[in-house]
Order: sequence, then C-alpha cells, then structure tokens
Amino acid sequence: MNNWVTYAPPRGVTDVIRKEKREEEEEEEKEEEEEEEGEEEEEEEEEEEEEEEGEQEQEEREPKATIKFFLFFFLFT
Repeated sequence: MNNWVTYAPPRGVTDVIRKEKREEEEEEEKEEEEEEEGEEEEEEEEEEEEEEEGEQEQEEREPKATIKFFLFFFLFT
C-alpha cells in the first residue's frame, strides 16, 4: 500500500507561481533581445569602420595607379 500523502497547493498559489515564472521568462527574453540589438549595432559600426578604412586605402592607391599609368604611357609611346 502506498502511504504517501500528496499535497497540492490551492489554485491561487499555483497561479501566482506561474505568473512569477512567466514574468521572469519575459524579463530574460527582453534582456537577451537588448543584448542581441547591442551586438548587432556593434557589428554594424565595425562594418562601417572597415568600409571607411577600405575607402581610404583605395583613395591612397588611386594616385599611385594614375602615376604608374602615365609613366607607362609616356615611356612606351
């Protein structure tokens, strides 16, 4: 025979516990979303910086390329 006594808390208590758990989960989800948004913003900023650096490097290369072109053009014509 099973002599275990089972206890179920009143319905109001379980509702309160469920509500607290739900609120905690919602807070965690909000925190995760904020972290993801922050990471996305950082990634976008890094990409913009890389693009700017690439543009600067290209601008530095362009004068050298034009000089080389004119030297080549005048030497071989």
